Amino acid sequence: ELLISTGMRVGELTRLNIVDMNFQERSCIVLGKGNSEREVYFSEKSKIISILIDNMKTQEKQIFTMFYYKGNKIKDIAKLLNITETKVKVTLYRLRKQVKKNFKERGYDYGK
Repeated sequence: ELLISTGMRVGELTRLNIVDMNFQERSCIVLGKGNSEREVYFSEKSKIISILIDNMKTQEKQIFTMFYYKGNKIKDIAKLLNITETKVKVTLYRLRKQVKKNFKERGYDYGK
């Protein structure tokens, strides 16, 4: 969603930090080619996800960002947070359902 709505490159997305994002303005600072910074704007769907992240408990937020933003594997997340892989999987499943529910409540088709 973020790639499509902002037009940023995959490499720029992988270097993006959550602190670089302004969820109220729906914008973020992207470090592009030649280390040049630019501001890009993202969609309402991205804002919905950011609101959900803000309302997550600390460990849920850690799991969500480590998996979806940092690309960590489930076993690595479990080891880093000193929890079971099952706990990570269940948390991700529950959070995905929550995102889907929130999208549907706002009229977005999220698929089956």
